[in-house]
Amino acid sequence: MVKEEHVKAEPAEEKAAQTSSDYNEFVEGLSLVRMRLTEMKAESAISEPPEEGVKIAVQEDAEVQWEEGSNECEFTYSILLEIQPLENEDEALASIECTYVLDFESETIPEKEDLDIFSKHNLWSIVWPYFREIVYSTLAKMELPPLLLPIRTYFQHQ
Repeated sequence: MVKEEHVKAEPAEEKAAQTSSDYNEFVEGLSLVRMRLTEMKAESAISEPPEEGVKIAVQEDAEVQWEEGSNECEFTYSILLEIQPLENEDEALASIECTYVLDFESETIPEKEDLDIFSKHNLWSIVWPYFREIVYSTLAKMELPPLLLPIRTYFQHQ
């Protein structure tokens, strides 16, 4: 039995904040130039999961680097997945942590607020498929049962 829980570093902005025409124009003109995995750490304290099942906890954090007036920006996105026993969420049986750096160019000069909204509401959708693959293959290399993380939608991420 696997129970999943997501923990965000910061509370999400109201969805209404995303609907401004300036923000929509910014997102429509945004191009991903480069994405790279810059750090990865995997640890396991077990050789097989406990019979009573485990819980999956995910923590995510995003930061943006941008010079005002520039149409280029760099996001750093970190994800930590912990496999925890059902009865003790302070204990990690195994963990996988990845940090990605994504470089973007925009057709418009973004506002800092637009970048913050993008990092909280949209960035995860680019990184999540790559992280899912790393979790699946890394657990196999740790000789733990594979874990296929779910495909997430915007509403599941809220």
